[in-house]
Parts: sequence; C-alpha cells; structure tokens
Amino acid sequence: MKRFVCISFALCLAVTRIAALPAIKITVPAGAEAYIPLVSAIYAKMGYTVVISVFPAERAIQAVNSGDYDATLGVAGGQLSAFPNLMYTKEALVPTSVQAWVAKGSGIEISGPADLRNRKLGLVRGGKLVEAYVANQGLAVESLNDFGLLERMLRFGRVEVALVSSAAVPASFPTAFTLAASNIFSSDAYHVLNKKNAALAPKIDAIIRKMKADGSLERYLSGK
Repeated sequence: MKRFVCISFALCLAVTRIAALPAIKITVPAGAEAYIPLVSAIYAKMGYTVVISVFPAERAIQAVNSGDYDATLGVAGGQLSAFPNLMYTKEALVPTSVQAWVAKGSGIEISGPADLRNRKLGLVRGGKLVEAYVANQGLAVESLNDFGLLERMLRFGRVEVALVSSAAVPASFPTAFTLAASNIFSSDAYHVLNKKNAALAPKIDAIIRKMKADGSLERYLSGK
C-alpha cells in the first residue's frame, strides 16, 4: 500500500509539472501551418508549451498587436510600423518570397512587375510582404479576406494572378494552379512578439542561431 501511495504521488507530481509548464499563445497565418512544428520546437527548448491558433493573415497579426496573443509566426522585415505593440526578434526565422500563381493553361508568364501590369491581381489581406511589394510597384490589386475566396476568384477568372507569400501557400495551390513565378521579390521573415514578451527575444535569437548551426532549422523548413 505504501509503495502504491508513493507511485501515485510520483505520477501526480509528474502530471502537475507537465500541467504547470508555461504556455505561449501564437497565431499562425492560414497557409503557413507547415511551420507550426518549427515554432513549437523553438518554444519547447525554452520550456514552454505552445497554443496555436490559425487565422487569416490580417487577423493573425492584429490578435498579437491587441495583446490577446503573445506572438505570431513570422513577418517580413520592416512591416510593423502600423502595429505599435509588436517587435521583431533579431535573427531571421525563414526566407520568404512573393510568388505568382495562375490558372492552369492560362499561358500567363511572369518574370517581374512589368508582366503584372494590366493584369487582374489578387492577394489575401494581411500578407505584409506581398502588400508592401504591390504598394512599392504601384500595382492595382484586389485585396481579399481569405485564401478560399482568392482560390475561387482565380479558378473562375475573376483574378488572373494570385500573389502569395512563399511562407503561406495553401496546400491546394500546387495541384489546382500553376506557379508562374516563384520569386518575384524576396525578404527574410522574423518571428514577431508582443512587446510585453520582449524578454524572450534574446533567448529565441540564440535558439534560432543554434538551430541554423546544427542544421535542425533547415530540416524543419524542408519537412524532413
């Protein structure tokens, strides 16, 4: 009986310790679910459990800026001026690029901004790298609330070219559409924190640097 009590106490203690792990609430933009294991691994190395919520891109970043969530997966550098409560980590998390997707058999070829002019362009609202590229190039574009709507509009010809970040490509795109350009413009994306979590930034940077050095970051990015 005494041994049973001791074992039960040890099990209860172990469960209590697991339950007591601090939690971090992270938003992930729809289409970027493949990076969830990477961000979960980074926080696990700091002793955190991760609570993930997948939102449309604009809502994903707004939810962190409001303080309802602690961090969001990644945002291209230089895109936080409209979000006063957010901060980047210093170490780049993933490389990302602007891609152009077209309907199969459309014959549309894209090599740069000149090929996008006079085309019906679409993007998902909140994709900061894509929005910045479109603004810098002075391109007219249809901003949509989610990938489901963008996919339907591309499928039925309401949009000729879908501009998408390589870090947030819906799983349906590679089979449904043709990748006309994989890298119109590129930038690094950085993990983004609400400023209340600023103390975590140096620890995250150190972990990312170590994962780059030992090759584990690349393995997570490649899905291997």
